[in-house]
Amino acid sequence: MTEYGKNLEEIAQPRVYHKLFWKAASVRGFLMPLYQKYAAEARARLLNLFYFGKLKVTVAPTQFNGIESIPTAVKYLLDGQNCGKVVVRF
Repeated sequence: MTEYGKNLEEIAQPRVYHKLFWKAASVRGFLMPLYQKYAAEARARLLNLFYFGKLKVTVAPTQFNGIESIPTAVKYLLDGQNCGKVVVRF
């Protein structure tokens, strides 16, 4: 999501790779289709956590009110300023 507002040249350029290399660090990820067989169990566990109040949603503290604030809210989101969900109240 941090790259939504960037042009293709910025996205295609190496960013942190050289820093990772010189620190002998690594990055790991996963592809959801490879873990599809665990989806039902994971969904059940998440719903259970939510049901018992152990799973909390974080909403960004900055308030956006009205349809006219949507461009500002989107910029806030694309700039990476949020920590949690960005909500526009109508």
